[in-house]
Amino acid sequence: MKTNLNRTSSTDTAVGIIFYLADGTIQSCNPDAEKILGYTVEQLVETSSFNLPWQTIHEDGSLFLPETYPITVSIRTGKSCSDVIVGFYKPNGDLIWLSVDTLPLFKAGNAEAYGVETTFKDITEDLKVQFTPKLSPVISSLQTPSNRPLTDDQPTQLTLQESEKRLKLATNASGIGMWFWDLLEDTLEWTDLGKAIFGIPVDDNFSYETFFNLLHPEDRDRTQEAIDRALAEQTEYSIEYRIILSDGSIRWILAKGRGFYLRECKPVSMMGTVQDISDRKKTAEILQQRERELKLITEVIPQQVWTALPNGKIDYVNQRWLEYAGATLAEIKGRNWQRVVHPEDLERVNLAWNQSITTGENYNIKARLRRADGEYCWFLGRARPLYNEQGKIAKWYGTNTSITRIKELESQLIQQTEDLANANRLKDEFLAIVSHELRTPLNSILGWAQMLSTGRLDPEKTAMGIEIIGRNAKLQAQLVEDLLDVSSILRGKLNLNKISLNLESIIKSALTTVNLAAQAKSIQIETRYEPNIGKVFGDPGRLQQVIWNLVANAIKFTLEGGQISIKLERVGSQATIQVEDNGQGINAEFLPYVFDRFSQEQSTSTRQYGGLGLGLAIVRHLTELHDGTVAVSSPGLGQGAIFIVRLPLMNVPEVERVEVETNSINQSVRPNRFSGIKILVVDDETDSLDILSFVLEQEGAAIIPATSAADALEVFNRETPDLIISDIGMPNVSGYSLITQIRQLPQGKNISAISLTAYAGEVDKQRSIEAGFQRHISKPIDISELINTIVELID
Repeated sequence: MKTNLNRTSSTDTAVGIIFYLADGTIQSCNPDAEKILGYTVEQLVETSSFNLPWQTIHEDGSLFLPETYPITVSIRTGKSCSDVIVGFYKPNGDLIWLSVDTLPLFKAGNAEAYGVETTFKDITEDLKVQFTPKLSPVISSLQTPSNRPLTDDQPTQLTLQESEKRLKLATNASGIGMWFWDLLEDTLEWTDLGKAIFGIPVDDNFSYETFFNLLHPEDRDRTQEAIDRALAEQTEYSIEYRIILSDGSIRWILAKGRGFYLRECKPVSMMGTVQDISDRKKTAEILQQRERELKLITEVIPQQVWTALPNGKIDYVNQRWLEYAGATLAEIKGRNWQRVVHPEDLERVNLAWNQSITTGENYNIKARLRRADGEYCWFLGRARPLYNEQGKIAKWYGTNTSITRIKELESQLIQQTEDLANANRLKDEFLAIVSHELRTPLNSILGWAQMLSTGRLDPEKTAMGIEIIGRNAKLQAQLVEDLLDVSSILRGKLNLNKISLNLESIIKSALTTVNLAAQAKSIQIETRYEPNIGKVFGDPGRLQQVIWNLVANAIKFTLEGGQISIKLERVGSQATIQVEDNGQGINAEFLPYVFDRFSQEQSTSTRQYGGLGLGLAIVRHLTELHDGTVAVSSPGLGQGAIFIVRLPLMNVPEVERVEVETNSINQSVRPNRFSGIKILVVDDETDSLDILSFVLEQEGAAIIPATSAADALEVFNRETPDLIISDIGMPNVSGYSLITQIRQLPQGKNISAISLTAYAGEVDKQRSIEAGFQRHISKPIDISELINTIVELID
C-alpha cells in the first residue's frame, strides 16, 4: 500500500501525488502536486473528482468525461490505470500534458477500495517533440478526402466515432460550441452548437471571413491580435468579444483555443471552444451596478461600513471610516484597525470578534474608537456573516454607529438618578432633622405652658418657665429664618442693602447675640481687632448673620470651659475674620462638605448636636454675595477648627468708626404710649388676634378687632382708624386684597398699614409693599420690633 505522499521519483522529474477517498474527494497532496497543477493544497483538498473545477482533455482534444477520468475508473473497478495521457488546464489558462498512474487502496479483508493514490508528472516538453496533433473526428467526418499525399508535415486523420459522440454530448450539455481550424488548408469547421451561437444555419458554411465579419468592429483588431499571439507564443488563446447577429442584437462570447505544431514549432491547426456568456455579462453588469450603488450608499449613510474575510481580516472600509480614523485603507486592513480601539476596550473587542469568527454568531459590541484628532468616541459595532452555497461564511458585513450622544445621555441619566436618590435621601434626612428640631423646643414650650397654666408654680419657677418658653420660641423662629434664607438664596431673591461699614462694630454687634450661649457653657471668647484696616461695602445685618453663625457653630461644637478666638486683620486688599475654637474638630473626609446645605457629619439617628445643617451653607452664600470667600481647616477630630472669612476692602480712607447695633431702638412696654390712637387689627387666628390686641392695649391703644377682611371693611366704613395691622393669609379675601380695597377708598389712601404674616420671604415682603403696606413683619412677632415699627409710622 502506497501511503507516503512525500516520496519523489528516482529521476529529477517532479512527481505529484494526490490521495483520493472512495467518494472521490481529495484528502491530501504533496508539494510537487501543487507545483505541477498550479493549485494550492487549500484549493485541492475537499475537491471531488466527480465535479472538478478544472478542464481536462484527451490527446485528440476531446473532453474527459467524469466516468472516464482515471481516478473514477479506479474507484469504480478497483483496478489500476497506467500512463494515461491527460491534458490539464492550469488556473492561468496554460495547457499542460500529464502522464497519470492510479493505484486503488484496500483494507485487509475488504474487496472495496477505500481510496486511490494518484501519481503524475508533467510530460508537456516530451509531447512537443514526439506528439503529432491529430484532427478531430468531427473534421474527419465533414472533410472530403484530400488528393495530396501524406507527408511528415501533415497531421494523421483519426476516426474515433465513440469519442466524437461523447464529445458532442459533453459540449452540448454544457452549452459549449467547438471549432477546428486547419491552418494548412485554411478551413474552419464548427459544431452545430458553435454555429447556432453565431446565428449560422447548420448547413451553411462558416468560414473565418464570415466569423471575422460577425465580430463587433471594436473587437476585431484585439481578437486577431489574441489569435496571432497565442500561435506565435504557443500559449492558450482566451478572449471575450462581442458579435453582431443578423437581427442586430449583440451577444458576448467567451472563446478559448490552443494551437498544434510540427516539430519545428510551425502551427498547423488550432481548436477551441466558444460559449455565449451574454447572460453572465449582463448579470456581472447588474452586479457591478449594484456594487456601485451599494458603495454609494455606504458613502452617504452616517455609519462607518466595513467588510471582512472569513478569517476576520478587514478588506474594505468606507470613506467615512477612513476620514474618522485619519487613515488609509492599507493602514486599516487586516487587523490594523485595532490601533484605533481604546486600550481599555481592546481585549473585549478582540474576544467578541474572535468568538463571532469561530462560531458564526452575530457580532455586537459597544466600544470607543479614536478619532483623527485623538479624541475617543463611543460606537456600536455590528456585523453579520454572509454564507455561500456550501453553508460556509464567505464574507462579514459590518457597521459602526456613533452612540456617543446616547452614552452621554446614559451617563447624565445615571448621574441624575444618583443625584435624585441622594436628594431623596437628603430630603428624608432633612425632614427627620426638621421634625426633631421643631419638636424639641415645642416639647419645652408645651410642657412649661401646661405647668404655668396650673398656677401652682412659685415666682422663681414661673420666671424660669417663661424664660425657657421664650428661648425655645426664638430657637424655632431662627430655624424658620434659616429655611427662608436658604430658599431666597436658591431663588436668587436675597436682596442686600449695602453700605460702607466697619467690620469691628459688626463683629461686636453679632457677639451680643451669642454671648449668653457662650456664658451658659463657660466658654471664653477672645477678640483681637487690628486697628484701621479699612471698610467693606456690605449689608450690616447679613454680615452680622455670617459672624454669629460662625461663632454659634463654634459654641455648639466646643465643650464646656472651652475657648473661642476671633481675629480681625488686613491681608493685602482683603479683610480676614478668623474664628477658631478648640472643640470637637472636623474629620478630614467631611471637610469638603462642610458648607453644603443640610450637611452634617453625624447621621440623623446619632446626632449629638442640633440644627438643620443650614448655618454654614448660609455663611458661604452670604459671603459670596459680598464678593468674598470662606474656608475651613481642622487638624482632626478633637483638635478644633478654624473658619476664615475674606472680604474685599473698599479703596477709601479710614474715617471715624460707625457702630452698628442690631436693635438700635429698645422699646419696652410703656403704658399709655399709644393713648388716643385707634388701631384696626385684622387676623383670622383668634389667638394671634388676642395676643396682639392685648400687647397694644397695654400700650394704651384703642383696638378695633376684625377676624376677616369683610369685617375689616365693614368697620372701616363706620370709623376710620389711625393705623391698620393685618394678617396676609386669610380665607376668601387675603390681606393683599384688603389693603388694595382700602387704598381705593377716600379715607384709606393715607392711613399707615403694617402686614403681619408667616410668609416671610423677600418676595412676600416685596409683594406687601406693592399692595399698599408700609411695613412687613414676619411671624412669630417680636414685640419690640412691632412697637418700634408703630413708633416709626405714627411719628
